[in-house]
Amino acid sequence: METILFDLDDTLIESMHVWEDAVIHLFKKMDLDMSMEEARQIFFTMKFSEVLTYIKERFHTKQDEAWMFNEVHEDILNQYAYHIEAKKGALDYIKKCASEKKKMVVLTSNTRVLSEKVLDRLGMLKYMENVYSADELKMSKREVDIYEYVLKDLNTTAESAIVFEDSMYAINTARSLNIECIGLVNSNNQKVFEKNHVKTIVDFTELC
Repeated sequence: METILFDLDDTLIESMHVWEDAVIHLFKKMDLDMSMEEARQIFFTMKFSEVLTYIKERFHTKQDEAWMFNEVHEDILNQYAYHIEAKKGALDYIKKCASEKKKMVVLTSNTRVLSEKVLDRLGMLKYMENVYSADELKMSKREVDIYEYVLKDLNTTAESAIVFEDSMYAINTARSLNIECIGLVNSNNQKVFEKNHVKTIVDFTELC
């Protein structure tokens, strides 16, 4: 049986703008000077908790990570609960895979609370075997451990799995285990995907 591992942010849902808005808010609130272009390059591979630690250490802020998190958490939660939209065709593709008896999970760097909230609202959660949060597992998609953990937990093999991702670093990790990968291409990752010969789709309508 084929097993599908979906990333969440900017893969199943259109959400990266939410995190950019949170960073912009913090920069303004704390009077920090950093261009969004630089921020995107640095923060793209990080969990949000790692972003906050980076901000504190780089700018030597008097505010700690907990303060920064609390400053933006309500707005982020509101976006996931009520506003973030699904990637075009995502729900139809999930339903198609469910009808074909494919096993599906979400493997995300986001928190379980935010992930399940948005997946449930968009009608996707009920089709998932599980939601694996790197944040909760204290793991990273930079290391093979998290993929090995998920495959073992699902009693499946790398050869029978497929990953949908928008991050090159996560695709590189999955590829190192010989997991087939499909990239969700956007303006931020198009060049690196082309350079690394990643099979890509713009959205899931291409697979329905």
